[in-house]
Amino acid sequence: MSQALVALLSALNQIDDELRREPQSKRTVRVINEQMSTRFPQIDYVTGRIHRRLFQPRLDALSARLHDALAATLLAAPQELLGPLQAVSDVMTNAEPHSNTWRVGWDAARAELVIACRRVLGATPAA
Repeated sequence: MSQALVALLSALNQIDDELRREPQSKRTVRVINEQMSTRFPQIDYVTGRIHRRLFQPRLDALSARLHDALAATLLAAPQELLGPLQAVSDVMTNAEPHSNTWRVGWDAARAELVIACRRVLGATPAA
């Protein structure tokens, strides 16, 4: 269980690092992107894939690591971890890295998961 939790928390921290490094788009870029996605969805999809391959090649491997770590954790997780795992999953589903509200929820969900993991492993949370 310890190895599964370490792998999961490591993957979540790497995702957090990636999200914090993502630059915030200016208004004009956001409008253009919205127009592209609604008017030319296939072109938007292809350019998005090209962008990801060129500028974010590690994201596919990171995504696979996260899915593997989450699966391993869910299969062995005691009941008290299921709630915090679901909370992290719920927040990730609606990821908006530049939203302060989303960021607060993301940080809180990850913190609760760490506390729950420490409890499961027999450590008491720091006061």
